[in-house]
Amino acid sequence: MKPISRMSWLAVATLPVMLLGACATERVPQMNTVNMSGDDFNRNLARNYKDFANFEAYEMYDWTDAVLYADKAMAANAGKPPAPDDLSTRNIKGAEVAELRTGRARLVQALANGAAQRTPVNAARAQADFDCWAEQQEEGWQFEHIAACKDAFNRSMLATETAMAPAPVPAPVAQAAPAAAGPGPRPYLVYFDWDKSEIKPEGYTVLDQVAQRIRTTGFNVYLVGHADTSGPNDYNMALSERRAEAVKEYLLAKGIGPSTISTKWVGENDPLIATLDDVREAKNRWVAIDVQSKVAGR
Repeated sequence: MKPISRMSWLAVATLPVMLLGACATERVPQMNTVNMSGDDFNRNLARNYKDFANFEAYEMYDWTDAVLYADKAMAANAGKPPAPDDLSTRNIKGAEVAELRTGRARLVQALANGAAQRTPVNAARAQADFDCWAEQQEEGWQFEHIAACKDAFNRSMLATETAMAPAPVPAPVAQAAPAAAGPGPRPYLVYFDWDKSEIKPEGYTVLDQVAQRIRTTGFNVYLVGHADTSGPNDYNMALSERRAEAVKEYLLAKGIGPSTISTKWVGENDPLIATLDDVREAKNRWVAIDVQSKVAGR
């Protein structure tokens, strides 16, 4: 066989990269021409993957992952949503593998319990955030991106689990939600009076339990504030923020470090009890508190 020159070998070796780039320059723009409107799980998932594909293509110049996310977006939009990333296909080592497995188990359990139908926006966001976390963890060098994707997943997963949580029976009282059938703890719930952000006595009882748990075992805590549909949307968003901040301030006063606590508020979005607009519903005025271990595997 005639020997291949060095220049010829380099041309052959770089051909797959060139073909991939050409493929990406076609498939990502093609994805951007597709209408991904709608409120169901598939369309929300498609739009999330679309955002990731454009980010990887036009900001990170990572054409491999750009094509991967574009394909996932197109599949979801066609009604064939891909499953969350299979970690066995990712080259991830160390303690992060256990954290990712725990997170995926929570997500798969929620989807199996109907999260895609019951809270499609949160469920779609959680799946996309998980894939982002897994992809960034495999790359393993953009630590800010890893932390951002991981934190986004924890927030969206908490919102999904909170929306899936059964309404408390009887009338709402502050208590820890019952343990889930699947992996991972369910959030604690603290309820508020109408148009109020002051913590009630029974709320302090729950928060004292949370503070004790965090101090003794080393946990992070994620807070999500909620409001019912009575009143304007922007007012309810601010009210849910005040409720989340009230819980945070109490935990800080109990000696919990500020770096341990993350807060979010969603106003009247994702209620536990679906109601018409401008309805006072006691079960929809709460702060969800998700406690997660700082070490792998919780």
